[in-house]
Amino acid sequence: MNKLAFLLIILGSSFLLFGQQNPEAKRADKWYFGHGAGLDFSSGNLVAINDGQLHAKEGCATMSDINGNLLFYTDGDTIWDRNHNPMPNGTGLASTACATGLGQNSSTQGALIVPHPGDNDQYYLFTTDCAENFGADGYRYNLIDMSLNGGYGDVVNGQKRVLLFAPSTEAQTATIHANGNDFWIVTHEFDNSNFRVYSLNNNGLNTTPDIQHVGYPLDRYNSSVKISPNSKYMSLANHIYDSTYTFLYSELFSFDNSTGNIDHFCFLDNAYGGLYFSFSPNSSKIYFTSSGYQLYQYDLCSSDTLTIQSSFKMIDDQGTDNSALKGLQLGNDGKIYIGASYMTHPSISVIENPNEENGDAYLSYHTIDLDGNLSGESLPNFMDYIFNEGDGCENNPNEYVIEPSVRIPNVFTPNNDGDNDVFTVNIYGY
Repeated sequence: MNKLAFLLIILGSSFLLFGQQNPEAKRADKWYFGHGAGLDFSSGNLVAINDGQLHAKEGCATMSDINGNLLFYTDGDTIWDRNHNPMPNGTGLASTACATGLGQNSSTQGALIVPHPGDNDQYYLFTTDCAENFGADGYRYNLIDMSLNGGYGDVVNGQKRVLLFAPSTEAQTATIHANGNDFWIVTHEFDNSNFRVYSLNNNGLNTTPDIQHVGYPLDRYNSSVKISPNSKYMSLANHIYDSTYTFLYSELFSFDNSTGNIDHFCFLDNAYGGLYFSFSPNSSKIYFTSSGYQLYQYDLCSSDTLTIQSSFKMIDDQGTDNSALKGLQLGNDGKIYIGASYMTHPSISVIENPNEENGDAYLSYHTIDLDGNLSGESLPNFMDYIFNEGDGCENNPNEYVIEPSVRIPNVFTPNNDGDNDVFTVNIYGY
């Protein structure tokens, strides 16, 4: 083989390795969220679309096929098909308390869609109940079969609103198994430290979860959880109220997608904690919004807890509009989009260059026009592994070694009666 041919092969191989997008990312070509808002990524130029019927304050999800063609979308209460009609058996999925008015789902991560690994026509829709209902309706799933209803899809009889446990928190996420076929679905119980990890494989959903007692007790229903695009990190955000301020905390975990095991890593600085967050596409950074107008970043490329905690950088502080910066979601263009409070903004913001440090990563404030429609606090809930851009910490030899140096012990037990609670937090070093 001559040198030129060899060079072309190497270049071609490099292009295949670095230049091709995960085909599964096309499943996120269409977004429906907020008050009739939508975005279309399929052309390579982001376009606002306004044909959606969804009206959700928070939780919502959209699913397209691997070619980017819309299949269905949901607010966790109703499922609309690709022609924007409710599926015949796809209504009444949420509790009445969380589906008020125009179906304004107020659960942070009220909907999550995961394909059935053993059946290309079937999809699982997982739903969480909202804090307003004290999570009483629980964590449930619905099985959607796209071969039903003349190819427009419907919920399978006997597989609608199947209860997995109750009460539930608002947090749920999922990622791909290390085998490249199966999925892990992760949620959290209320008032304890129990994560529930469900396995989904060719045979369907294993309804018996692996219950893992790890991390801090989740003492409020309002919460969110995400697994990083490279499936190695997981973070959980929660907030607890007292009479004078909101105590916000976020936890960082390691996640093993070959076993589904979760290990506690560290707490991120509580002073800056936020309910909404996103990992960067290469999993080297994590971003939070706080108070509705602040955006900040942590650098995850360290096995040292204190180094991660001290890497806090403020990316932007609008300082005037506490409804402007809410839920974050990765897009298949490598950017992170940020929703706003429900029915207040006809545009959303975006983080440019989110894999980079502060200065190169920056906020474009409300530059994504929604063509007259209004945003919701949460954007569509996707499995972020489909946006994976590789390992941004690959040159760090100590990456993901779990050596926690700071912990917060369980020194307070707030009441769960809805009243304001006063408590003390002590920090101990290892």
